[in-house]
Amino acid sequence: MISGLYLSFFLFYHIRAVMLGRFVWNTETDFHFAAWGVKNSPADRFFIPYYSLSVLCVFIHVACVHRQKVLALRQSKFGLDSSYRLAGRHAAVIMITGVVITTLIITSFIRA
Repeated sequence: MISGLYLSFFLFYHIRAVMLGRFVWNTETDFHFAAWGVKNSPADRFFIPYYSLSVLCVFIHVACVHRQKVLALRQSKFGLDSSYRLAGRHAAVIMITGVVITTLIITSFIRA
């Protein structure tokens, strides 16, 4: 639930910033628009966690839903213990993938 709340916060402010950049500031809102905040101090203290958490929350949200679906599908057939282990492993793999992708995105912002 917390990841979903953060995603709604992020999407609201991100879309607002893009619309302001495009229509009020007459700025190109491409990859470099987003990368500017990550590359420039002191804005980087806000934008690195802002973007990192948004990507991580997508993966956490997917991992939580996937875990619930695996438990619902497997527990009646294979028992609760093995279902919890399998669902936990799946969720961990999804979240680790999120950490790797987040690192790649932030690194590409810094190098842009």
